[in-house]
Amino acid sequence: MEGVAIVICVLLVTFVSAWNNYSQEVEFLKLAASLKGAPVTITRGQAQGTYDQEEILVGDIVSLSPGSMIPAELWSIIVQ
Repeated sequence: MEGVAIVICVLLVTFVSAWNNYSQEVEFLKLAASLKGAPVTITRGQAQGTYDQEEILVGDIVSLSPGSMIPAELWSIIVQ
């Protein structure tokens, strides 16, 4: 009888953990989809323009404004 109770508890904990992980993954995917494709201002070479986040290349300079999201990993930030 105790063995059955232990198995039920293990299954319950496993199910709750799996459901929690699934819920977090769904929320993350919703957030990632809402941020995808946001326009950013980029200086590429000598030209400045607005591009989608997916079009950022290595060496591009991304102009940030207050409240904007950083669309890539940064090595350094130069403040002028």
